[in-house]
Amino acid sequence: MSKNKFFKKLLVGGLCALTATAMIGATACKPDNGDDGEEHVHNYATTWSSDENGHWYACLNSGHTDAYNKISHVDENNDGKCDACEWDMSEEDPDNPDNPDNPDNPDVPVTYATEKVSIDVSSLDSAPNGAEIVSGSGIYSTDGLTVTNNSKTILYNGNEISVTKRIQTNGTGKIDTKSLKFEIANDNSVIVIYAISGSTNTERSLFLKDSEGTDVTTQSVGEGNYVNTVVFEVATAGTYYVGSVSSGINIYHISVWEGGKLNETVVQTEEAKSATCEEAGNIAYTKTNFGRYKDSSNKIVTQDKIYSPATGHDYSLVTESLKEPTADAEGSIDVVCANDAEHNFTATLPVLTNDGYTKVTEGIQLEEGQAYYGYAIPGIKDKDGLSLTVSFFAEDVEQKEVTWSTVYNNNFDGNDTVTLTSDIKTETNGGLYGNFTDTTANNYVGLVADGDYLYVYDNETSNTTEAYILLDNAITSGALKLTGTVTLTATNSSWTFLQLLNASGEEFVGLRTPSAGNIGVRIDGGTPSGSVAFSKDVEFSFEITIDLDNRVVSVTIGTTKIDDVNLGTKGTGLSIIKFATASGARSIKVGSIMLETKD
Repeated sequence: MSKNKFFKKLLVGGLCALTATAMIGATACKPDNGDDGEEHVHNYATTWSSDENGHWYACLNSGHTDAYNKISHVDENNDGKCDACEWDMSEEDPDNPDNPDNPDNPDVPVTYATEKVSIDVSSLDSAPNGAEIVSGSGIYSTDGLTVTNNSKTILYNGNEISVTKRIQTNGTGKIDTKSLKFEIANDNSVIVIYAISGSTNTERSLFLKDSEGTDVTTQSVGEGNYVNTVVFEVATAGTYYVGSVSSGINIYHISVWEGGKLNETVVQTEEAKSATCEEAGNIAYTKTNFGRYKDSSNKIVTQDKIYSPATGHDYSLVTESLKEPTADAEGSIDVVCANDAEHNFTATLPVLTNDGYTKVTEGIQLEEGQAYYGYAIPGIKDKDGLSLTVSFFAEDVEQKEVTWSTVYNNNFDGNDTVTLTSDIKTETNGGLYGNFTDTTANNYVGLVADGDYLYVYDNETSNTTEAYILLDNAITSGALKLTGTVTLTATNSSWTFLQLLNASGEEFVGLRTPSAGNIGVRIDGGTPSGSVAFSKDVEFSFEITIDLDNRVVSVTIGTTKIDDVNLGTKGTGLSIIKFATASGARSIKVGSIMLETKD
């Protein structure tokens, strides 16, 4: 039994035991043999008896069925067992969700806690070792915690709060390092923490330890995709520590409540919905006013466990529907989706002179004047994620040569000028700009003549330095190709160092590190696709080709191509090319960059 359960057992069972003792002599029953006619007191047990309806103290006298203080089970730990008697409640629903403490006595009110301290991490500049993070809060930082910029929105006691900073644990915690110390002044208190795993798709947990470093309980903060709410109920006053069970966790809001239970109410209810080709599904769930989620069994779940990703299309070709193109006329072929017939369509095949075809004229059996053509239908993949390609024999015709026109080209040889500004306005026309927060701490954007590169320099953990290339005119149709060379001075994960922005300043394509030392492509700020390795302080080349008409993105890092991905809804056109350090003492050296459009 954990120490937290032990404390709860004292709270739930202690009063009952004391009351039972007080009843001795006041409540009588007949003796076992009934010979002497003398009354005697009940001999109540000091341990619980249990069934699916609740637990009680039973009279131990032979033949007696008297029970004292029969109450329903309570599972505030959300571990599937009653906090008092450890009866398995995993298949049970609470009889009275409005008064879970005492469902057999709904007239007895639940005592709810009152807020003692509430800390939005946005208000913190740092978390020095041994100091209260906010004066008078009773919450202290231990060695190793840092405060950095990062924005999230949380639901706290029914109010949406935009938090702009986070406390980073920077690894596994102990009571003397990488944890928060809480001096809890009163029994029956509640600690509420909003936190997220420091790594995308990696589930991590926060611990609650007592003053001796003994584990009281742990709770998951889920994977690094959503901020989740952790609620620790503390039965007795004392010193407690909260930190990561393993690896980094980011904390955005901290509060302490005293004098009862946290008053959580349902603010959202959703029915179960199956995932479709294009839309995510979800389990049936409710959401509380503190941003906690419960499944249909009333168990706490982290937000990442609610959703199931969209299934994606399962496309295939109807070969007998092929209408072959010629040098002068387009062709077509029917495409069907096995997951949803509403997504069936007819794909147009361009004329044979189109450069989108691959053509084989040797090595296979061909008739005179014939070629074997292959055409990947833009943005369409089969169930294995491979581009859907139609192949056929047709007349061998000469294809048009692909040509590109340069829109922007810069080797950063020192002849340019960087305009420094504290804010980038999307209506600004043309030019190279830098956004910085602290030049005295070596956070700046500048051109380096010795080596000829654009330096986006970040020497601090709490600042973000950004460089922008603003186009004279947005590119909203056709195909564009962005190529360049870049050196990254760090291998941090979850870093979008290159972002392509539309006219509204929204990222629609980004190069992001899904894990340390790897690069993928991100669409509309979502989860990155692909993973290509890179090394710290080693220059690499990149190529991003975007077909705005066919809604397809192709990315190559070095010589490795990330398979084509579909352009998202924000891909309305390219207006701004942005390089960002994303805080954390990361810097970028841009050796060259060229933007071209297809003629």
